[in-house]
Amino acid sequence: MKPKIDFENLYCGSISQVNRNGKVFWHLTWKKDNRTVTRYIRLDEVKRIQRGIKAYQKAKADIQKIATANLDRLMEDRNNDN
Repeated sequence: MKPKIDFENLYCGSISQVNRNGKVFWHLTWKKDNRTVTRYIRLDEVKRIQRGIKAYQKAKADIQKIATANLDRLMEDRNNDN
Protein backbone atom coordinates (compact mmCIF):
# COMPACT_ATOMS: atom_id res chain seq x y z
CA MET A 1 0.00 0.00 0.00
CA LYS A 2 1.35 3.41 -0.97
CA PRO A 3 1.68 6.03 1.75
CA LYS A 4 -0.93 8.75 1.87
CA ILE A 5 -0.07 12.13 0.43
CA ASP A 6 0.23 14.86 3.05
CA PHE A 7 -1.59 17.58 1.11
CA GLU A 8 -1.02 20.15 3.83
CA ASN A 9 2.73 19.89 3.29
CA LEU A 10 2.98 19.83 -0.50
CA TYR A 11 4.77 22.84 -1.93
CA CYS A 12 5.30 23.80 -5.54
CA GLY A 13 8.24 25.93 -6.52
CA SER A 14 11.87 25.78 -5.55
CA ILE A 15 13.88 26.56 -2.47
CA SER A 16 17.31 28.12 -2.69
CA GLN A 17 20.09 29.10 -0.37
CA VAL A 18 21.27 32.69 -0.62
CA ASN A 19 24.54 33.97 0.86
CA ARG A 20 24.66 37.67 1.66
CA ASN A 21 27.39 39.36 3.64
CA GLY A 22 28.53 36.01 5.00
CA LYS A 23 25.04 35.07 6.22
CA VAL A 24 22.89 32.25 4.84
CA PHE A 25 19.24 32.83 3.97
CA TRP A 26 16.65 30.59 2.32
CA HIS A 27 14.11 31.65 -0.30
CA LEU A 28 11.07 29.86 -1.68
CA THR A 29 10.17 30.82 -5.24
CA TRP A 30 6.98 29.89 -7.10
CA LYS A 31 4.60 31.14 -9.79
CA LYS A 32 1.31 32.81 -8.90
CA ASP A 33 -0.94 34.38 -11.52
CA ASN A 34 1.88 34.16 -14.08
CA ARG A 35 4.21 36.12 -11.82
CA THR A 36 7.25 34.91 -9.92
CA VAL A 37 6.97 35.21 -6.16
CA THR A 38 9.95 34.82 -3.82
CA ARG A 39 9.69 34.80 -0.05
CA TYR A 40 12.16 34.37 2.80
CA ILE A 41 11.94 31.00 4.57
CA ARG A 42 12.91 30.63 8.21
CA LEU A 43 15.65 28.10 8.96
CA ASP A 44 13.26 25.94 11.01
CA GLU A 45 10.98 25.61 7.94
CA VAL A 46 13.63 24.57 5.39
CA LYS A 47 13.59 20.78 5.84
CA ARG A 48 9.78 20.56 5.88
CA ILE A 49 9.52 22.68 2.74
CA GLN A 50 12.25 20.69 0.98
CA ARG A 51 10.35 17.47 1.75
CA GLY A 52 7.11 19.10 0.57
CA ILE A 53 8.64 20.19 -2.74
CA LYS A 54 10.05 16.70 -3.31
CA ALA A 55 6.66 15.14 -2.48
CA TYR A 56 4.91 17.59 -4.84
CA GLN A 57 7.29 16.72 -7.68
CA LYS A 58 6.74 12.99 -7.11
CA ALA A 59 2.94 13.40 -6.96
CA LYS A 60 3.02 15.51 -10.12
CA ALA A 61 5.13 12.87 -11.92
CA ASP A 62 2.78 10.09 -10.74
CA ILE A 63 -0.26 12.02 -11.98
CA GLN A 64 1.46 12.60 -15.33
CA LYS A 65 2.12 8.83 -15.65
CA ILE A 66 -1.52 8.02 -14.88
CA ALA A 67 -2.82 10.63 -17.33
CA THR A 68 -0.48 9.39 -20.07
CA ALA A 69 -1.50 5.77 -19.46
CA ASN A 70 -5.17 6.80 -19.62
CA LEU A 71 -4.62 8.61 -22.93
CA ASP A 72 -2.72 5.62 -24.34
CA ARG A 73 -5.57 3.31 -23.30
CA LEU A 74 -8.16 5.65 -24.81
CA MET A 75 -6.32 5.78 -28.14
CA GLU A 76 -5.81 1.99 -28.10
CA ASP A 77 -9.54 1.46 -27.46
CA ARG A 78 -10.37 3.77 -30.38
CA ASN A 79 -8.00 1.88 -32.66
CA ASN A 80 -9.58 -1.43 -31.61
CA ASP A 81 -13.06 -0.09 -32.42
CA ASN A 82 -12.13 0.23 -36.10
